[in-house]
Amino acid sequence: MHPLDSEKAAVELHDGVVYLRWTPGAMVTAKDARAVMAKVRYLCSGRHRPMLVDMARMEGVEHKAREIFAAPWPLTRTAIVGTSPVDRVIVSFYLARHSPVCPRTPY
Repeated sequence: MHPLDSEKAAVELHDGVVYLRWTPGAMVTAKDARAVMAKVRYLCSGRHRPMLVDMARMEGVEHKAREIFAAPWPLTRTAIVGTSPVDRVIVSFYLARHSPVCPRTPY
C-alpha cells in the first residue's frame, strides 16, 4: 500500500487494478481528495485502468472533495464497496449530483 499524506486512505496498483481503501471513520477533505487523485494519476502512468474503492464506514466527504472527485480520472470504470447505510447514502448523494465520466458500480 502507498499511504497518502493524510493517512486517511491507501492506494495501490495490483494486476492493473487501482485499489483505494479509506480508513474507517474518515472525513474526506479537499486535501485528501487532491492527494488521492495525484496518487491515482501517478499509479496509472497515463493508462486508463479500473478502480475498486473500499469506503467501508467512512464518516463523510466534504463538498469541495466531492467537486474534486467529479473531475476526470484515468479510469475505465469504478466499483465502490461499502458496508453500511451511511456508505450507501454517501455514494447515492455523489451520483445524484455529479455525472461520472466512467461507469461506477455502487455496492
